[in-house]
Amino acid sequence: MTTWADVLTQVMDEHRWTQADLARRAGMSANTVSNIMRGLTSPSPRSLERLADAAGLPVGELYRRHSSDPDVAPVAPHEGAAAPPRTDDDSGVRARAESTMAAHYLQQLQNLLDMMPEEPRLVIVADAKRRALQWLMDDEMGAPKKGATG
Repeated sequence: MTTWADVLTQVMDEHRWTQADLARRAGMSANTVSNIMRGLTSPSPRSLERLADAAGLPVGELYRRHSSDPDVAPVAPHEGAAAPPRTDDDSGVRARAESTMAAHYLQQLQNLLDMMPEEPRLVIVADAKRRALQWLMDDEMGAPKKGATG
């Protein structure tokens, strides 16, 4: 898997931007971009939206580049667009991007759980499985989604 630093370096190279240029265009602090570039933090979904908009790319393209999935075709930057149009033909890339981001967060969660004592970890995992199954059943039945505490 490609790192977020690799993805952002590629974007900056395409536009001949520095980290400061990228941060300014994305409306983010230079420190935040620097931390992402050094691998100290992962970008939030909102940060990725800002970075994609700055580069004139659909956010799904950043996820595609991060996942290095050869089955997903690259998306060309929009000429001079500060906020690229979002279209339905971007939905496949977006769905795969959401799946990639979910896998990333699940891995982070697994790493945290691995550091916990066994008993509380089992309770947390059982509760998470119950909630996930309920969410999937609601989704298949077309029921409205409940909140995270639902």
